[in-house]
Amino acid sequence: MVNIKLNPIIAGIHELIDIKNNMKNPLPLLKNDRIDGRTCLVTGGNSGLGLALATELARRGGRVILAMRRELETTVNKIREATKSDKVQAMHLDLSRLENVAAFCDHLKKQNISLDICVLNAGIYPRKSKKTPDGFDQALQINFIANYVMLRRLLKDGTVPNTTFHRPAAREPGLPVPRIVLISSEAHLWSKPIDFSRFLAYREHGFLKSLSRYALSKLYIHTFICELARRLDTGSGPDVSVFSLCPGAFRSNIARDLGRISGFAMRVFPTADAAALPALYLCCSKDLAEKTQKCYYLHREIPSSPLAADETNGKRVWEMTERLLEPFNVL
Repeated sequence: MVNIKLNPIIAGIHELIDIKNNMKNPLPLLKNDRIDGRTCLVTGGNSGLGLALATELARRGGRVILAMRRELETTVNKIREATKSDKVQAMHLDLSRLENVAAFCDHLKKQNISLDICVLNAGIYPRKSKKTPDGFDQALQINFIANYVMLRRLLKDGTVPNTTFHRPAAREPGLPVPRIVLISSEAHLWSKPIDFSRFLAYREHGFLKSLSRYALSKLYIHTFICELARRLDTGSGPDVSVFSLCPGAFRSNIARDLGRISGFAMRVFPTADAAALPALYLCCSKDLAEKTQKCYYLHREIPSSPLAADETNGKRVWEMTERLLEPFNVL
């Protein structure tokens, strides 16, 4: 039976109702939840939630690195003007090319940059299938594979400080646990199970299948994130905290591929500034110190999909992705 929420119109109505109900009890983000001196990476920060979140992180004292494909200088100037902070910079990152993702991680390592907060915000919702230069479906690569490569590299290199994959000296007492925040979608809750017999295989699809393929890409990344959180949990607390958030529908460019109808429909949803508040909570709130593996939908904590939380699925996604990427030499 097809999940009716995978119909774009029904999904939109569902989102509007949920947003109205959810905003009645916002997450308790406080003015003194500051991140002075901490270094934050935000992917896809030139517009929408990424721009709004990066701006607020700078306002709360963070050193912000924006990773994106275009408008680097324009975006940095925009945030500096809004926040009066000079601790904002941008670096080029193209998630559709795994070689570029690896080069980006190499650069961070060479510059000896240490990330306290890593926000995986960049994502796409294309109206039809398209193959990347690496041979993968565009949505699967940008929403999952590239993020897998980046997190594995950032942890392996110690760019995100940890002892699970990097084994450096112990963290100094009193330093906050680093945080990884995935900006994702509740669509992963509606996805069909991953077909491991055709793992990450490229499949042609048109508009009518676009939402189901998007949902599948989000199930991949959520399954990986749940497994990553388990591996980073020391038993006495997280080595690195891992959180995920579906910010709900808001005015953004993620569905720009869908044309004028989508653009008109998006006007009924909240602004990116409003959508960024739960993400800011996950990045900054002292309430979440020493906590991990929490999944939020708007301002409400929810369980991850049973498919994503399943440990067997998590191990299979981790191991099969690792093997699939071996020829690319990017890990």
